[in-house]
Amino acid sequence: MHYLHILVICQYHPPDMGGGSKRVSNAISGLEKLGHTIEVVTAFPQYPHGKVTKEYRRKILIIENRSRKKVIRVWMPSIAHSGFFRRLLMYITFAITSLFALPVTQRPDVIWAANPNVFSSFPAVFFSIITRAPIVRNVDDLWPETAAHLGFLSKRKQKIGEAIAKMAYTLSKRITPISSAYSKVLIHKYGVNPDKIHTVEVGVDTDVFQANTSVDTSEDPHFDIVYSGLLGIAYDFETILEAAAELQNDSTIRFLIRGIGEMESSIRNRIIDLNLANVTLSSNYLERDDLIQLLLKADALLLPMTPNYYSDIGLPTKLLEYMACGRPILCISSGESARIVKEANCGIIVPPRDSSGLVTAILELKGNIFRNQLGKNGRKYSEEYFSLEKIAVKLEAAFHHAINE
Repeated sequence: MHYLHILVICQYHPPDMGGGSKRVSNAISGLEKLGHTIEVVTAFPQYPHGKVTKEYRRKILIIENRSRKKVIRVWMPSIAHSGFFRRLLMYITFAITSLFALPVTQRPDVIWAANPNVFSSFPAVFFSIITRAPIVRNVDDLWPETAAHLGFLSKRKQKIGEAIAKMAYTLSKRITPISSAYSKVLIHKYGVNPDKIHTVEVGVDTDVFQANTSVDTSEDPHFDIVYSGLLGIAYDFETILEAAAELQNDSTIRFLIRGIGEMESSIRNRIIDLNLANVTLSSNYLERDDLIQLLLKADALLLPMTPNYYSDIGLPTKLLEYMACGRPILCISSGESARIVKEANCGIIVPPRDSSGLVTAILELKGNIFRNQLGKNGRKYSEEYFSLEKIAVKLEAAFHHAINE
């Protein structure tokens, strides 16, 4: 077998938080397990707070060697990733500073433009011209569609964004969207040849996120409902808080919303406005093992997708982590997440913005003595379809098709 040397261009990479960072890290881990070597060009870690740690200050570039992976980190300004124009500035900056890595990269077999959005495609073009390696474009989310639907772009700016996106898709030999729904948008809106598209879902490390049967919640009279992840605009916290307000008379039901992000202050203020004693908001950082224990001890895990079409047809990394932990899921969605939960039979689906429906689902799940079976279903499904090895094999196929073409 011919092992590949893969150059990955990604602004977000661990220890940065968020779905984009996890997506690329899981994909790289899977590819390493298959025997491929990786070079990563990424930014100094600072997402989402914008604070560069001491070891990266006053530097332009740092090289970190780790087993079969070399990580080349490049300078970025210390700016918090909040608001559309700050994010856009960071995207453009990385597209420029990532080129600092050109002299210190080995010639790759293929270039994977992983994140952010379409912007990593443009430094990938320069690397491709120098190395003659083909570009494979990843699609974690649809830009500018999501930004436009959230009201950040005027019609004119949206048209400009769509022209940029079309250029990025055209310059790529292959495209790896994370959901089949994204594939349909690429085909019907941008005219991408279906043969060029390889749907490669988000992966999850099922060896790390395990359904530990030693966790026993039977002695606890409380029914604990947990959301853990980014506190961002892609998630609908208002529906959770409205449901919590309806359930305040049931002292056994408790909500925990844990994470960091731009929505933190508004969630906190809303909890105060509604006088919610049954909701805890935590912004404490948790190490991975502590996070897993938190998920395992929950009676139900929340996935509240904002009813934005282009956001909701994506596939959040946290859904797969929830499934791998073997806990039942309360899924507020009408998109890709709902499809997966239904197909795996691992939770209850609630229509978007339906707080009363969420209340009904919570009470139904609480009174269901077979609810742990839903969690087991999710665990089995994640092992069958979303393990790192399964995802890496799909990605590897896309790379080989790009190289052979």
